[in-house]
Amino acid sequence: DLRDKSAVQNFFSKYQDISGVIHFAASKAVGESVENPLLYYENNINSLVYLLQELQKKPEAHFIFSSSCTVYGQAEKMPITENAPIQVAMSPYGNTKQIGEEIITDVAKVTNINSIFIRYSVVEYSVDVKAYFLTCCNFTVFTNHLKSVFGLI
Repeated sequence: DLRDKSAVQNFFSKYQDISGVIHFAASKAVGESVENPLLYYENNINSLVYLLQELQKKPEAHFIFSSSCTVYGQAEKMPITENAPIQVAMSPYGNTKQIGEEIITDVAKVTNINSIFIRYSVVEYSVDVKAYFLTCCNFTVFTNHLKSVFGLI
């Protein structure tokens, strides 16, 4: 359970050869986040901080963060690209993703953690709408940073 700091510490102590994390674990229901925001802040932010605290102890670490297209808020232009401006979050869930990206950015500046964000959207509407949204939003990745994190450039 990533919400349990001592469990995260024990896990990293037991598996000392971990050099990277792909972090997809988060609460993700927008409506529920509006109804119970503290649950989302506790789960999504605390678990992120606990992982980063352990990774910063490594000589080198890689971190891939599952973010969301929600960081773009109500997009001004479609399709959304990675150059679109970050907008005010429209839900506590979206805000946890924005805050998470800010935390990772701050930590990466002063530690050995190489990081990237994957911003994507999964829409469950009609087939036509879903196909359009997946085309414009799915896996908007900071491609150059991704390449540099994995030594491809």
